[in-house]
Amino acid sequence: MAGLPRWVRRTAVLLVGTLLLVLGIALIVLPGPAVVVIPAAVGLLATEFEWAQKWRVGGEAVWRRVRDASRRRASAQEEERRPM
Repeated sequence: MAGLPRWVRRTAVLLVGTLLLVLGIALIVLPGPAVVVIPAAVGLLATEFEWAQKWRVGGEAVWRRVRDASRRRASAQEEERRPM
């Protein structure tokens, strides 16, 4: 896509990214990997659009907080299980 004019590339990314995002939102209620499709769609859109880049950065921050909280909780539960 590097050889294409910028407006063609942006339009293609917008169409495919929007399609993926709508599909991901539908997969929230339908059986499917919404947690994979939605971030992929935002990541694709972030390659061409600043607003999507902000969403991606914000999503990464939320993911890090959730991951760290989960690790702390697992560590605390492991400590509780250890015999004294």
